[in-house]
Amino acid sequence: MKPVTANKVAQEILRKGKIEDAQAKIKIAQIIFFIISTINLMTGVGLYLYAKEFSKEDPFQEMMRSSIIYVAIFSIIIGLIYIGFGLLLKKYPKQIIIAGITIILLKISYSLYSSNFKLEIGLEFILEIIFLAGLLLSFHFYNQYKKLSSEVDLIK
Repeated sequence: MKPVTANKVAQEILRKGKIEDAQAKIKIAQIIFFIISTINLMTGVGLYLYAKEFSKEDPFQEMMRSSIIYVAIFSIIIGLIYIGFGLLLKKYPKQIIIAGITIILLKISYSLYSSNFKLEIGLEFILEIIFLAGLLLSFHFYNQYKKLSSEVDLIK
């Protein structure tokens, strides 16, 4: 049995501290998922309430009403999906972060495509870029956490 030196103990303590820091930073993704879900849920409820203002008598307004209700339902469903992502993040961090990044990239791609690739920068586009950056950073912290965890396992 090898003797344990003070230097090895100090290195082990530092590694465990780095692991805990990286693991705590992964929570950025959870916060982002909950922010996105809140925005989508509030938008969906707001649109649904707004749709109630349209008359059922006028065919054009009825068409507008039903279209807005579909968008509201879609927004609420997306909000619920992001709540699920936030709740499942601790159990499946890599898969959930990748799924979140993929969805945001698809939304950005669709926004660019639907605007004929004009960079019409609005608040939603800016928020998507910020959320994408946060999720990419969380993915980096996850990889850092896994690397540090495997190094500690190799030492044991």
